[in-house]
Amino acid sequence: MIIPRTLANGPGNWPDADKFMDNYNFLAALLGGNKLLNSSFELWSDATTFSSPVSSTPVADLWFLSRSGTSAPTFTVARDTGADEGEYAAKIDVTAGGSADSRVNLYQDLPDFIHYVGRSIYAGVRVKTSASSKVRVGLTDGVTTAYSAYHSGDGEWATLTASLTVSESATTVRLVVESVSDAVYAWWADDAFLLDVVSGISDTAKASLPGALVPTRTPRSHSALDPLRGWEPIPLSLAYDTASRFLVVGDLTAAFEVGDRIRLDNGGTTKYFFVVGIQLSGGTTLVSVTGGSAYSLANSAITNPYSSKEARPAGFPSVFEYSPTVTGFSANPAGKYYFSILGRVVTLWLAQSASGTSNATTFSLTLPVTAGGVSGDAWDAKCGIALNNGAAAENAYMEIINGGGSVDLYLSIASGNWTASGGKMARGSIAYFI
Repeated sequence: MIIPRTLANGPGNWPDADKFMDNYNFLAALLGGNKLLNSSFELWSDATTFSSPVSSTPVADLWFLSRSGTSAPTFTVARDTGADEGEYAAKIDVTAGGSADSRVNLYQDLPDFIHYVGRSIYAGVRVKTSASSKVRVGLTDGVTTAYSAYHSGDGEWATLTASLTVSESATTVRLVVESVSDAVYAWWADDAFLLDVVSGISDTAKASLPGALVPTRTPRSHSALDPLRGWEPIPLSLAYDTASRFLVVGDLTAAFEVGDRIRLDNGGTTKYFFVVGIQLSGGTTLVSVTGGSAYSLANSAITNPYSSKEARPAGFPSVFEYSPTVTGFSANPAGKYYFSILGRVVTLWLAQSASGTSNATTFSLTLPVTAGGVSGDAWDAKCGIALNNGAAAENAYMEIINGGGSVDLYLSIASGNWTASGGKMARGSIAYFI
């Protein structure tokens, strides 16, 4: 943090009022925080590339595009890895210029703009371009618009800033990055900010603010309506390996934990998984996942990856259904099988609804995830309902052994064998470690 001015205290060196107020106003603005969300363009939930989108199209999360002019340019808006800081920046690439009055802008509105009526605001964006006098930053309240100077076009990152006192007649508070789109060129935006500042704050204090801010890189809302509530972006490149495993180049084993919830786009749809294993092989991190019967990885690009350690981030299923291999039957019982994972604990539910035809004295089914724990561990649970040869089996129980891939069911502790004929089924739940 760069303090605007340093007081020199001591005999004959009384604190200077201007210096004191510079420091006070500087710290007050910082404590108020950045009013923008996704200020560093890290989150792109809808897509990561847009071809000549129309006005009001949401691009990066909470950032929108506007365009105007007699004739429109051809351009793309994309998430780009050439960020000033962090992982991503927004890149606007004009591939065919429009008319002299054409504009392509990125903007974000403050939803609670009414709170800033009569107040002074100060905003800025880090911008990079090689085109001179094409890109600038603006602040508008619907009545007045204040602009920064244009970027010089030197191809370097520069902070462009604007200040505004919000009108009593304000209809919005909007930060906009405006570009004249009449020529072929590209520009980038990153690390935006909007601060509520004290009226009369000095230029010295304002100039120190951008370098002291911590960018809001993962500003997810806690609203129940937020489709990414509880999710954090994974700032890594994930690639397909198998239907139940993705890979990341390098030793990124510390980036994942067993039990993590994963959300990603793959094969044209959003998919959800539990992480069930992590290993390093030949300089590549292999992450094993399960999505039950509902989700598996397709041999195609993986985009928009997120992870969560919360129990129920937005959209994540409460349970996953799966299809085990059931043994001990010539005709399997009817029913469904479900599981969920919390940390390293798997809870499994057997919901058999009708008996199958027994042809063995054994009864088992495969697990959704192989059991872990330490050598000698075992997990047992009494069945809720069980039938053996059509009769109630009140003492039936389930057992899972460390390292095993199945849950075995027994008629009782004293006599474990089932009847190898007639109807057989069981219901219940059991938990085990992985």
